[in-house]
Amino acid sequence: MQAAHVTSPGTVRIESFPEPELTPGHAVVRPELITICGSDLRAVYDQPADAYPLAPGHSGHEVIGIVEAVEYRGKTVFPFEPGERVLATPSPHLGMAERFPIAFDGLVRVPEGLPAERLAVAQPLGTVISGCNKLRDVAGATVVVIGQGGIGLLFDAMLRRMGARTVIGLDLTEARRAAGLRFGADRTIDPTGDDVPAAVEEAAGGVPPQIVIDAAGEPASINLALELVRPYGQLLLFGVPKQPAFEFSYLTWYRKRPHTQTSSIADGNPSALYQQAINLIARGDVDVDGLISHRLPPARAADAYALARTRGDGALKVAVDFRGGTVRESAP
Repeated sequence: MQAAHVTSPGTVRIESFPEPELTPGHAVVRPELITICGSDLRAVYDQPADAYPLAPGHSGHEVIGIVEAVEYRGKTVFPFEPGERVLATPSPHLGMAERFPIAFDGLVRVPEGLPAERLAVAQPLGTVISGCNKLRDVAGATVVVIGQGGIGLLFDAMLRRMGARTVIGLDLTEARRAAGLRFGADRTIDPTGDDVPAAVEEAAGGVPPQIVIDAAGEPASINLALELVRPYGQLLLFGVPKQPAFEFSYLTWYRKRPHTQTSSIADGNPSALYQQAINLIARGDVDVDGLISHRLPPARAADAYALARTRGDGALKVAVDFRGGTVRESAP
């Protein structure tokens, strides 16, 4: 079996490993498509030196695939059968492999006939729904989303669906700012401008925003979120932190007293949140077409991680395509 193997920070090789062992209460899944998340990038690039090499298949966890085998010994309920198509969310994130084992509770059945490019987005959408569930009074509010990558764009779409009056997206790259307008933002702003708070306040109708969401995880973006939110507003920190510790504008936070929460996973009942996301995508209630901008074959997994990290070539969300045949490596 071939699997990605991260041997040192940023060094990714495709190597051969033994077939996964099938244990009771588990299935073996063969991926079709795996999308790359910020937490995968942290694993590949930013772990302490003594954490490497990572386990084979680490890191991938946003997977659409096919159940190849199941082991039900000791079980009285048989929820999955070989041949079924599933959303697989392995924990730990060992999915970047031709086959991987996963507990039954990490699987959600998906509809037939929908492209993998839509269904794979159900995992990050489920985590965004979880984050949105932590917000109060979104209807009629002005919301800023810092970072217009895959997660930020899904926040744009969900906030629009929840009735936000104005959604303002911030991003460093022109391609992502343009994508924000497609996915639900009313305005997008370059955060490197001369007076970003004034630009945001103008876009918000002359008042600071009630809600600010950080979907970037950079020290600068987290401090900018704090600078933008109105006193006693809401601050949702979603982006995977790029550094374990950094300088934080504590006095600003102390004086503004925003209701502050962190969120990055599908809290509570992950399967229910992923099922909700699948239903929204299947009905077309959340349009995710075009969110995956680049697909690369498994042999180029290292390039896929690098592209997701650098955001080059207009990348929004990058996927590794295990389906074989001719793979379109870049969106037109």
